[in-house]
Amino acid sequence: MQSMHVTSAVSTTRDDGWVARHPVFAFILICYGFSWGLWSLMILSSQGMLPFRFPTNPLGSFGPAVAAIGLTAVLHGREGLRRLRQRLFQWRESGAQYLFTILSTAAMYAVAISLAALTGSLPQPVFQNLDRWHLVFPLALYVLILGGPLGEEIGWRGYLLPALQRRTNPLAAALLVGLAWSVWHLPDFWLEGAAQKGSSILLFAVTTIALSVVFTWVFNKTHGSLLVAVLYHFFVNMTSFCLALTVPTLIDSTAVGLLFVGATCGTAIIVAASTRGRLGRGEIACSSAV
Repeated sequence: MQSMHVTSAVSTTRDDGWVARHPVFAFILICYGFSWGLWSLMILSSQGMLPFRFPTNPLGSFGPAVAAIGLTAVLHGREGLRRLRQRLFQWRESGAQYLFTILSTAAMYAVAISLAALTGSLPQPVFQNLDRWHLVFPLALYVLILGGPLGEEIGWRGYLLPALQRRTNPLAAALLVGLAWSVWHLPDFWLEGAAQKGSSILLFAVTTIALSVVFTWVFNKTHGSLLVAVLYHFFVNMTSFCLALTVPTLIDSTAVGLLFVGATCGTAIIVAASTRGRLGRGEIACSSAV
């Protein structure tokens, strides 16, 4: 099912120079350079450290996509871009995978909240904005297109993960992608308006690396579908945003936050152990176009 979209042998590389020999390092340089450059200008501007006003914008989130698309074009030409595009619209996957994609983050929050309640550390929930439920639709559109899922997944799972999975085992590749993913977010901890601002860098990194293991399993089980990866990233973000807008006392709770990190790590460990570190790799012979 759909494996023909992603199982082609490694395509002939059009460039035998430095970029072809170091595709992962080239991706990191372009991805970080694009995003960190924009974010740095926004941070410096917001602190009055520039002689001009640099507008706040969501373009930094597209650094991974810019790197992936640019390098795919250079190394694999139109055929590589065609395969990348096909995977972005690859939707014929099992209903179970879609259910996991939609519900798993909510389930992890439910576990965290339930454990906090059992231990007596759950704060009193204070509900807000319930009468503004209709705003969930424009929020969802913003999160999907400009809030990270689209701009990031074309790079993390569309380019970097396949590149690493051809060079090392799936678990190591997942951990390396998670590390790159978390480090890439570092400027967001000083960026006004970013979800990461003011939060723990360490806990964010642990959560992101654990999520990367689960993302890798989902990616491999769906034969390299970027559409499912984008949707999974969307529901991770959207679930957090909706909880923050409706029951902020729970999201701001230290106990719930720590237990959510634990639930995420537990899910990653279960996935890794149950697949013996293969993370569904048997479902996909060789990811395309990187």
